[in-house]
Amino acid sequence: MTALLFHKTFEMILWMLFFTPLRVHLGGMHASSHLKCILSSILLSYLCIFSYPFVIEIPALVGIILVLSIFIV
Repeated sequence: MTALLFHKTFEMILWMLFFTPLRVHLGGMHASSHLKCILSSILLSYLCIFSYPFVIEIPALVGIILVLSIFIV
């Protein structure tokens, strides 16, 4: 819903397509409560959605993020 308000529908769909399978199959961080889990997921989604334009404009940043992602996974 907030993606529509901020005109970030494409970015939200893109994030959901990649993050959801990773979360389901790789596990990841486990918060101490259900509320903290939801809030951390929401904050991560907003971080990804609003940083998308900056990442696309700086090609070197794409490489850095890719390397960090592979290391984390």
